[in-house]
Amino acid sequence: MFALLKRLWREDDAQGIIEYGLVISLMAVAIIVVLTTLSGDLNLTLQKVADKLTAANGVSN
Repeated sequence: MFALLKRLWREDDAQGIIEYGLVISLMAVAIIVVLTTLSGDLNLTLQKVADKLTAANGVSN
């Protein structure tokens, strides 16, 4: 396994693929962190919208 990674690291084409993979991985981690951080606020906002729509329709829970 180490030999394969070492060979891929030396090849230019594989290096580009590895770099794209790392960038995509970092973007995924960043998106997960942002969504996790904002999930409470997003849930509260959506609940407020749902409550206002329910009140506008005159439906009670």
